[in-house]
Amino acid sequence: MTTVFFPDCEATSPNGRFTLEARSHRALEERVYQDDFVYRLFDGDRVVWERRQGPGEHGPHQVLVSDDGWSILRTHGYTPQVIAVSPEGHDTIHVLLRRARSAQEPAQGPGQARRCEWVIDPPYVFMGGLFWAGESWPYFFQVDGTAWFVWRTSWGPRLVLDLTQGLLVPEDSPARAAITRAMDEAEKRGAYHLLWKLAARLYEVQQFLASRERPSIGDKPSPLQVQLRHVRPALKLVGLHRCEEALPVLRFWERLDHAGSSQSSTAMGRGWDVEEQAFRPLLHHALRLLGEEPLGYAAYHFRPGRGHARFPVPEHVAHRRERAAELDPGMSAEQVLQRVGSPDHVRQHSHPAGKFYRWTEQWDYDFRVAGQWVTLRLTWEEHESRGRLSHIQEAPASWLQADER
Repeated sequence: MTTVFFPDCEATSPNGRFTLEARSHRALEERVYQDDFVYRLFDGDRVVWERRQGPGEHGPHQVLVSDDGWSILRTHGYTPQVIAVSPEGHDTIHVLLRRARSAQEPAQGPGQARRCEWVIDPPYVFMGGLFWAGESWPYFFQVDGTAWFVWRTSWGPRLVLDLTQGLLVPEDSPARAAITRAMDEAEKRGAYHLLWKLAARLYEVQQFLASRERPSIGDKPSPLQVQLRHVRPALKLVGLHRCEEALPVLRFWERLDHAGSSQSSTAMGRGWDVEEQAFRPLLHHALRLLGEEPLGYAAYHFRPGRGHARFPVPEHVAHRRERAAELDPGMSAEQVLQRVGSPDHVRQHSHPAGKFYRWTEQWDYDFRVAGQWVTLRLTWEEHESRGRLSHIQEAPASWLQADER
């Protein structure tokens, strides 16, 4: 069973007036699946309201507060909720997140908060305890005196709450259509400001990312750590919304070399790992959506096992498309890397092969040709202890029409 810790949570409104905290009375080492949190909203040093964790309500993993004192509580577990609390301390809406839609909306008694459901799709975000909020973008905004809250997921759908009326707004609602432009502008503006705010502290960011000391599981994250968790969705949003004013700050972030996740590499062969940069793949994608070419920093690196040095991949490769035209299926992955540098995007999938499954790894290289983007895709198949280059195909860039990256 996976152990889930529930550290204390805290959030400050953008204008600095309000602080929302969630505190547990248990010792840190006991904070596993506990149910004894107390929420408090502060206006300066004054306690505005206090709320205790309700019966059957899971512990929090995130809290948010607006400049007007609206509070959002995100509970974590196999029945997660997003709970909206008014500036006066009254629960106004409980949204239960589910994998399949129920036959009817849960009952609501007199004087109770409105209770409703929001379907999570795709369902794989339920694995490991409902990590649906990973790389998401939550925010508050106002339109014509109405307070709104939106939680945009990493795969696109938006949970939209009319805080003033205490309503979950369906996707096909006329009210939703009326605020679509305002939502887009709020996302673009928020992402842009976060990237600039952290760019002004780039040395501090680099020191934090380079540090080998990481908070222990269950520790409350630092404000900088919380902000850094939102960099990836911010990079995605400035590209999605074609935020041209973000180009200078994207160039600023492009130089930052920071390793992200890694997995075994079919192309390089047995024992090799492919290491994805934490920010560059999304950043480079945003640049291309804005019609700009990346400067050529590697988005992926390859290692012959954890703890080993990276395979030397050339960066800023000149005439890369012309060099790519000379690739042939007889080349090894190392030869391809030395000739055209790091791929712009790497994806892997498995497929049946008799009684077993075999892995395929695809490397995409993006080129701008006569003002249009094209993608060269190299497909590597498992072959003995190394990958074999089975297909080389160039086609118009499909990522311009679909959010597949």
